[in-house]
Amino acid sequence: MAQGNGPKYAVHMAQQTRLHLQRMHIEADQAGRSARFVAAVRHIINQLQQDPWAFGEPTFRLPGLKLQVHTAARLPLVVDYGIHEERPLVFIRGFKTLS
Repeated sequence: MAQGNGPKYAVHMAQQTRLHLQRMHIEADQAGRSARFVAAVRHIINQLQQDPWAFGEPTFRLPGLKLQVHTAARLPLVVDYGIHEERPLVFIRGFKTLS
């Protein structure tokens, strides 16, 4: 992990989630909302790297995996993610758009 102002949590997402996010970006670009979409993604990733516990709301736990699942919104996106309870790891579960 980086020291100082760098990321405190490693953020991971499955390739399928990454592809879905790319498709969502293409749709936002075609609708003329690319800048807002990109700003939201950057904000979300930054929040997840710096302090995922303070971002969003807890929704449920997965005790066997030692994960606390949260949901957060940064218009036009909603993100579901899990925070490992013992390690500085965040797993993005998925993104949705708010209409």
